[in-house]
Amino acid sequence: MQNNVESGFKIERTEDFYTAARALSEYIKELDLPQLENDTLVALAVAQVEFAELGAFIHGFGMGTAFRKWRRARFFRRKGETSLEDIVRVIRS
Repeated sequence: MQNNVESGFKIERTEDFYTAARALSEYIKELDLPQLENDTLVALAVAQVEFAELGAFIHGFGMGTAFRKWRRARFFRRKGETSLEDIVRVIRS
């Protein structure tokens, strides 16, 4: 099972995710909650997962951007542009 977010990125999940989701589902069933409370609990669990995925994506994207800037600055240092101004210019670009 896969989820598509509004941006069009496909979110793929691991088998461990599905194992944990099945365990949570079985546990919720055993609680024998009234329908409204069951639906509320499930909606809250889904929202928590979606917010966690979004936060992880944003964090990972930021790390990728920082890595690109670091790598670009490293490349310019190898090319002899070692002044602080050159490196700052590259990092800010």
